[in-house]
Amino acid sequence: MVDSGSEDESVEVARRWNGDATVIELGENVGYGRAANAGVAAVATPACVVLNPDVELLDDSLVALAAEVTRPGAPERLLAPLVLRPTARDRTPSTTSPSRRPP
Repeated sequence: MVDSGSEDESVEVARRWNGDATVIELGENVGYGRAANAGVAAVATPACVVLNPDVELLDDSLVALAAEVTRPGAPERLLAPLVLRPTARDRTPSTTSPSRRPP
């Protein structure tokens, strides 16, 4: 978990979660991209997930993505799930643009 100058209790929550969370405190808000890059740079596992703090995982889709990316013989690649918007309209990353987002 990368903390980029938050003022809430997210660092303490992450440290309490199962006792095995790695917390990187940047000390100031360096922006989402730089914070994500700092987290990815610290990864030593075969798979890495970057999530916005407002993401809600509803099922085991993250487990399925991790299984696919770590499958023996699988090529290196970036995987992304199908995103379901609250409006129930399906959008994939390739078809979602600012001009086509649901109201």
